Amino acid sequence: KIHHSCVLNTNTGRMAHMRPNLGQVKSDKESRELFHPGPNRVQVGADASGLELRCLAHYLARFDHGTFAKEVVEGDIHSHMAAISGVDRSTQKSCTYCLIYGGGNFKLGTVAGAKKTQAVARGKDLRKKLLTGIKGFQELNDAIQKRAEHGVIKAIDGRPIRLQGKNHAALNYLLQSCGAVICKLWVIRSNHLLQENNIDYWPLAFIHDEMQLSVKPEHAEKACELIKQAIKDVRASLAFRCELDCDTNIGANWNECH
Repeated sequence: KIHHSCVLNTNTGRMAHMRPNLGQVKSDKESRELFHPGPNRVQVGADASGLELRCLAHYLARFDHGTFAKEVVEGDIHSHMAAISGVDRSTQKSCTYCLIYGGGNFKLGTVAGAKKTQAVARGKDLRKKLLTGIKGFQELNDAIQKRAEHGVIKAIDGRPIRLQGKNHAALNYLLQSCGAVICKLWVIRSNHLLQENNIDYWPLAFIHDEMQLSVKPEHAEKACELIKQAIKDVRASLAFRCELDCDTNIGANWNECH
């Protein structure tokens, strides 16, 4: 068994992993197969679905009355955004995460495939298209930046998020904190439901938006149902304005469950 350490109170509330950092285990088959649930057990893995964009949808709903949330849940959000920006879907997906993770214009332009000499202009153009083309995005960004002037923004659960001079990354801080709060509550609620239903399990890992459990084989399907119910309960408890969901898998090791 490998026991690592977690820091729970990072600036955004997202956990940091260390000694050793099991949040950075390579995703290749050979590495992930080394992690398994033990003899006579199966592994159950669960990942929150599209968490960052659902968090964005929650905050946009104040301005677009759920339009973006509906596209995230029922449509193809990356194709929708690509139609606005004018790039292909694959490029837009990379640009989307660059934008919400706080990438500047140079980085955004580079991700879009621009040469270094043209990257800033390309990034600025893409940013403008997305901010103005997605209903409510410009208004949301303006509201966040206004709050950021004070160096602190408020998380979904009311806690202060200190920007530490990184006002340009305020949107990233807000969304990362939102996802962290959701996932921590999800793990807590999952554990409550699993225990209330007498599921034979023990936790193996909780890494950002993913949990891994060791479960008695005959309890695995029920465990998946309860974990899915847990994330729905979290949505209700937070009055979250976008549907929350998760993907679950049952397997013999981490590779088969992620």
